[in-house]
Formats: sequence, structure tokens, C-alpha cells
Amino acid sequence: MAEGTNLENREARETLNQLEDYLARGYLLHGSKSKVEILEPRQARDEDPSRKVLNLNGVYAADDIRISVLMALFDKKDPTREDTSFFYHLWDKGEMKAGGVNATFTPGLIYVLPSEKFQKVQDNGDEDMVAFEPVVPVDIISVTPEILALIPGITYDMK
Repeated sequence: MAEGTNLENREARETLNQLEDYLARGYLLHGSKSKVEILEPRQARDEDPSRKVLNLNGVYAADDIRISVLMALFDKKDPTREDTSFFYHLWDKGEMKAGGVNATFTPGLIYVLPSEKFQKVQDNGDEDMVAFEPVVPVDIISVTPEILALIPGITYDMK
């Protein structure tokens, strides 16, 4: 294994440990490509407009590292193409499948957020943690695609 690969794996492992530690201390995580000082509520738009939970005007966060990491890493393979989509599905056994069209993984950011700002919103089997006011992160952590190899339970199909 090349020395650079060892360093990348060690950095990814340290990042994963840091994220796990924040979750163990009760924080929530939010993945993004954009670096901001404060996360402002934004209008979410799910492909199914009848799904209340995924169409709120809020800041979304998760206590599942996989969701936050995927949201931070998802990117367009070819930015000039309009036919881009990203998805993830969490199965009952805890396995997660992620994928997309015109999709790839590139470095992103994980925002560590205080959980007391969030409320659990449920609708027709969907459940999310949402804040309806701006949230100041306690930390912002850079993640790279190398972290995916260290997180169990994720398979992906990027096209």
C-alpha cells in the first residue's frame, strides 16, 4: 500500500472516531458541500410532495453517520448535465444502499450540531430531526470519500 494511501486511511479513521465521539456525546450531524458560519433553515423538496417530513423549511440533521457522510460527499460527476440524482435507502436490517445518476463522491463537510435545537418530526413512517431556526455548529469537520470504506453497512451504485 502506498504511503499516501496509509495517511488517507489514518486521517479517515481519525475523522470517523471524532464523528462517533460527537454522536456518543449527544450531538447531531449535518452533511454539506458549503461552508457557512450558521445553518439557516431551507426549504427541502422531496420527489414526493405529499411527504411532509422531507418537504419542510428547516435544518435537517441525523444521528446516523452514514446519512451525514453521504450528504457531504454526494456530488455531480458532470456539472454541465441536468440529469443528476442522489439517493439513499435504509433497510430494516440496518443496511444502507446509496446511489445516483451522474453522481460521484467528492470531499465535503460535516457540521456538528447541538441536539437541543432539533425536534423529531414523523409522517407516514418517515422520521427526521429538524430545526426550524438557525443553528450554530459546535464544529465543522472535513470528510473525504476514503471514509466510506471504514463505515460498515453502506453499499453504493453510482452511475
